[in-house]
Formats: sequence, structure tokens, C-alpha cells
Amino acid sequence: MPKYARDVKLKNLSISIDNLEALGQAVQACVANCAPDSLGTPNRLSFILRTETLGVRLDTVGEFTQAFLAAPRVDWITANFESGLLQDTYKKEGSSFDVRLDRTDASMCFIAVASDNEQWAASTFLMMQEAVKPLRNRHYLIRNAFTQMLIQVAGVIAGVGLSLWGALKLEPWLKLPNAFVFVFVIFLLLFSNIWGPLNHLILRLVDRGFPNVRFIQKGKEHWHWVPQALVGGTIAAILWAAATAGSSVVTEGIKSILKGA
Repeated sequence: MPKYARDVKLKNLSISIDNLEALGQAVQACVANCAPDSLGTPNRLSFILRTETLGVRLDTVGEFTQAFLAAPRVDWITANFESGLLQDTYKKEGSSFDVRLDRTDASMCFIAVASDNEQWAASTFLMMQEAVKPLRNRHYLIRNAFTQMLIQVAGVIAGVGLSLWGALKLEPWLKLPNAFVFVFVIFLLLFSNIWGPLNHLILRLVDRGFPNVRFIQKGKEHWHWVPQALVGGTIAAILWAAATAGSSVVTEGIKSILKGA
């Protein structure tokens, strides 16, 4: 295994065909800085592009960009480099790097560099970081713990509000002691079991509308705003409805409890 290694996770990136070409040129520059193998084994650079149904390995930046343009939808891409020495020694010595951008799995977006040459490892890692800087977008405004907390709080308010509303509506029809409290607890228990899967579904919609990596393909540049607008509008509507309806219902519920007392 090479002696020196550097890696970093990548977050909130958008990549178009122009960005892809620039990234490919940066990758080639890193490869050119790697010394050839003394045994004559050539350094190997390859690109992989994966769609929903097909994965293809390519050898040049030109082939890579053409495949990107032709793909109906890109799931992930990667650039992989292995020096001749790394191949000769079965990855015990030599140099390598990987750059992977994945639309479907945020944990699989990274830059990883390894080499026995400390200077090459450091310079390559820095060049790759500089190459992805222009790709950064503003999805971090949505993809964060604060948004998850807002969704969770809105769900709790909605659950309490709906439970109080149901209790207020059914209480006059039930001839039971403490009917309001009984119905409220039943509704709250039902909602608590529904909210877990529903919260997971909402977070998945957020992830699809604002993916960690967004591939902007020619002819589809503007369509990415459609799911974002739908998801953003839905979340805003849920938060607003939960806040307004929940507060009014909570007020009515408290008044009903005080009257009963």
C-alpha cells in the first residue's frame, strides 16, 4: 500500500459538460506529473460513467464527455488513475487517485489520493480540490440538520394539532369520563406511528429535489428547477400550515381542557 494518502468527502456540487471538460483536463495534468514506471508499464487513466441501466469505461476525456452528453440520465461518474508501478506491485507501491461524483449516494462522493511520493500526493490532492471548487452550489441551504429539525418540529406540531382537533370533534359524541383526553391520546399514538415513515419519505423527496451532486446535461438545464420548486413549495406549505393550524388548535384544546377542569 502506498505510504502517503489524502482524501476528502465532496458535498453540494453541480457539474455541466463545461465543468466536466475542465475536470478532465485537471485529471490529465495530475497524470502528466506522475513519473513513468521504470519497468515500462504505462500509467493507466480511465473514466467510468454509470446510468440507470448501463455502466461504461472510457479512456479519454473526449469519450467521457461524449458519453455524458449522450446519457439519458447520469447516476455517477468517476476518474481513476493507477501508475505503472502500482500495477506491477499489485498496489503495494506506486501512485493512484480517484475522483467520484455520485447523484444517488452522498457517501460515495470523494477525492482520494495515495502515493509513495509525498510531494505528488499533496500536489495532486490540492489540484483536485481546486478543480471541484467551481462546482459548488447552494444546496447546503436545504441539505442540513436545521432543515431536518424544521421538518421534525413541523410534524410534531401537526400531529399534536390534528390529535387535538380530532379530540374536540369526537368528544361530544362519546359518553365517557375524560373523553377528550382519551381520544387525544389515541389520535396522538396513531400519528406517532405514521410520522416515522412519513418523515422518511419527506426527507427522501428533499434529497431528490436537492441532490448532493447534480448533473446538468445539455437540453435539461432548466428541468432541475421543477422538482426543486415542488419540494421547496411543499415543505414551505407544510411548515406554514402546521404552524398556523397547530397554534390555533392547541389554543382551542387548552381552552377546552380548562373548561372541563
